[in-house]
Amino acid sequence: MFIVFDIGATSTRIAKSQNGKSLDVVQKYPTPRDYQEALNKLKETITALADNKSISKISGGQTGQINSQAKTSHHNGALKLWSGYNLTQDLKNIFGCPVHIINDAAAAALGEAYFGAGKTYESFFYYTISTGIGGAWIKHKKIIAGIQHNSEPGHQILDVEKWSSMEDLISGTALHGEQEFISTPQSNQTDWINMKEKLIAGLFNTACHWPSQAIILGGGVTLSGAIPIDELEQELQSKLNIIQQSPVIKKAELGDNAGLWGALSLLH
Repeated sequence: MFIVFDIGATSTRIAKSQNGKSLDVVQKYPTPRDYQEALNKLKETITALADNKSISKISGGQTGQINSQAKTSHHNGALKLWSGYNLTQDLKNIFGCPVHIINDAAAAALGEAYFGAGKTYESFFYYTISTGIGGAWIKHKKIIAGIQHNSEPGHQILDVEKWSSMEDLISGTALHGEQEFISTPQSNQTDWINMKEKLIAGLFNTACHWPSQAIILGGGVTLSGAIPIDELEQELQSKLNIIQQSPVIKKAELGDNAGLWGALSLLH
């Protein structure tokens, strides 16, 4: 019995897997803002999913910066009350089994690498455009990340006058406000008009900093249909004349469960 999870700023998803290769049951609930409340909810849900069976390993993705050495997390957004806690150690103490946790966007990127839109690419950069914006660079199905913390492409500055980041300008929260985006993450032509040039600028920077065969877009804003992928790819290619071969733009294939599939890949 294996347990995998995906903790985002808006929702938490938890699943069990009997064989470590497929997802058997998926539970979803709003992510608590308080860490202790969230830990108690995780314990309760995992215990119910395990149904008195032994858990061999737990793996998952967690939003925020994850220090790969200390295993503590840092947040400056909705889950700032989680900062400084070590979820890895807390779950080890509760369930007495190995626990492996990485950033949630990185987990989703691995999911797409092994099971989704990234399967055929040696290198790609993955973005999740949702409540916030995160991402990860994948080469040969491995995450390329720093020792102290994971990549934070959503915090690249796109407006130097106001010092506004990509996340400040085109995330679901930026476009609609957090509560409205959570309740009605729908496609909107106005969204595309408002985000188009900013998204292209962010992806231009990405192509320059992290050379890749593809850029894969996931997350609630993308999945809502707000971003016309073909138009985005054409516009980006027209501006990326400094690069011989522009990356193709792909829509993520695994939907809301990308992080769970990525957590599944961490079991092996």
